[in-house]
Amino acid sequence: ANFTNLVIREAGARYSLTFSAFGSLGPLVGAYTDVFSVLVGPPNHLVFMTEPGNTTGGLPFRPQPAVQLADLGGNLILNTPFEVQATALLYNRSLGQVWPMLGNHVMGSAHNVTFTDLRINLATTGYHLVFATNISRVVGLTSRNITVAIGPAQRLYIARNLTN
Repeated sequence: ANFTNLVIREAGARYSLTFSAFGSLGPLVGAYTDVFSVLVGPPNHLVFMTEPGNTTGGLPFRPQPAVQLADLGGNLILNTPFEVQATALLYNRSLGQVWPMLGNHVMGSAHNVTFTDLRINLATTGYHLVFATNISRVVGLTSRNITVAIGPAQRLYIARNLTN
C-alpha cells in the first residue's frame, strides 16, 4: 500500500509508525518503521501566548498581549528574533477606520514578543487588534473582540460662563 498524505504536526523525537491490516482470517503481520524525529518547520503564523484584555481609554491593556512564532503544525519556534506591529481595527458600525495605538511596535526576543504599554485612547466596543510580523509569508493574528471603556477625566471644559 502507498500512503501519500500522512502528516505528523507535532515536533518530537522517537516517533515510529505502525501499520496493521486485517484479512478474512484475522490480523495480518504488522509492519513498523525505524524510529525518526519530526523537526520544527519554518515560521508560518503568529500565536497568542497572552491575548489582550479589555481596558480603559488611555490606559495600557491588562494583560498586555504576547505573541510567538509557530510552524504549520503549531510548534513554537525558538531562537528566531522578529518584530511585530499591532494595529487596532474597529469593525463595527461600518466605520472601517484604523485607530492609532500607542506602544504598538515591538522587537521580539529570541522567540516571542511581549508588549508593555499597548493602549487605545478612544473608548468603544468592537475593537480587534491585528498583529503582523516583519517575516515574509508569516500569517498575522487577530484578537477577539475588545472593549475600551471610558477613561478617567483628563480635562474640564466650561460650556458657558455664568455671570452674576
